[in-house]
Amino acid sequence: MKARILSFAIALIALFSFEDVYAQHPHFNKQNPPSVSVEIVCNGEKSSYYEITVSGTVYGLGAASGQSAHVEYTYNANFNCYNRGKDAGPVPGQSGNVSGETDEKPLDVRNGQAYFSATFTIAGTCKGNALSSAVTALALTKLDLVVNGDQVATPSLITFWDRVVPTTCP
Repeated sequence: MKARILSFAIALIALFSFEDVYAQHPHFNKQNPPSVSVEIVCNGEKSSYYEITVSGTVYGLGAASGQSAHVEYTYNANFNCYNRGKDAGPVPGQSGNVSGETDEKPLDVRNGQAYFSATFTIAGTCKGNALSSAVTALALTKLDLVVNGDQVATPSLITFWDRVVPTTCP
């Protein structure tokens, strides 16, 4: 009898000591893949930037609340800076590799799945307020969804990008 009561007490302690259960295998569904869009935004003849939007549903999240996600990205691009006057430009020395991540956003998990959406901007980083910038030769090299600190392993979001990069302003 003592053994049963002790076993029951240990089971109760174990049951109440667990917190939320998080995802064991966050993933995308082939039937409902995420989308990645890359658009060029133009502000005049010599001023442009890229806006990247990723969205979709991530599955395999379990039933725990309080989950969150963000997108990590790395890219190569040329940032051409121009004087606002009559100088044809561009000002030399304005290119490089940049990486970043979007802000962490809470996920509204229902039935083990959640919709996510993130938009970020790739713009020139010209020195001086009198310069305008145009981003060219964009190449995304990493685009990953991270849920609760863990990268959604397979496949990467970059596989859902059609690799089409608009290069000129309309």
